[in-house]
Amino acid sequence: MSQPTPSTAPTYQPVPAPPPTKRRKKWLWVLGVLAAVVVVIAVASNANKDTGTVTDPGPGAAAQPGPANSQLAFGQQVEKDSYVVALSVPAPFKPSSAAFAGEPIVRAVRFEFSFTNKTAKPMNPFEINVQATANGRQVEKIFDTGIDLPTADVLPGASTKYAVVFSVPADSVDLTVQVSPGFITDNIYYLGKV
Repeated sequence: MSQPTPSTAPTYQPVPAPPPTKRRKKWLWVLGVLAAVVVVIAVASNANKDTGTVTDPGPGAAAQPGPANSQLAFGQQVEKDSYVVALSVPAPFKPSSAAFAGEPIVRAVRFEFSFTNKTAKPMNPFEINVQATANGRQVEKIFDTGIDLPTADVLPGASTKYAVVFSVPADSVDLTVQVSPGFITDNIYYLGKV
C-alpha cells in the first residue's frame, strides 16, 4: 500500500467578524447643527436692525423717518443702509389668454417694483420676495407675457425695476404687499385699498 502524500494546498483560517460598532446617536449631531443655524440667523438678523427713511416720491414730499417694517402706503419708498425699495400705486391689469396664476383670475392689479442695491456685493434678484394678501388671504402672483422678472444680479449701486401683478377678488379689498429684500433684513409692508 502506498501512503498518502501530504497536501501542498494552503489552508485558510476563517476571518474573524469585525467588532460590533457602537451606534452613535446621530440625532444629537443634527440637533447641534440646527441650534448653530438658529444662533447664526438670530445674530445676523439683529445686525441689520436699523431705522430707515420712508419717503413719498411725490412732488414736494419730505422724508419721514421710520423703521423698514412699518406699514407704508402704496407709492412710498423706503431707504435703508443696504437698499432702497419702492412700490408704485396699483393699476388695473388686463391679463392675456396666456396668463397664469395658481387660481382663476377674477381681477388683476399691477405694481411697479424698484430695488437699488447699496451694498458692496452683487445681489441676486431671486433673494427679493414680493407677495400679497387681500383681506388676510394670500393672493397669487400672475405670470403673463410682457411681465419679465429680472434674472441678472443687481450690482452695487445699481437698480432694477419690474412689474409685479396679483390676482385679487372682484370687490374692493384691503391689500397688503410684503417685500422681503434679502434673507436677513426686515420685511416692508405696503397697505391700501385696491
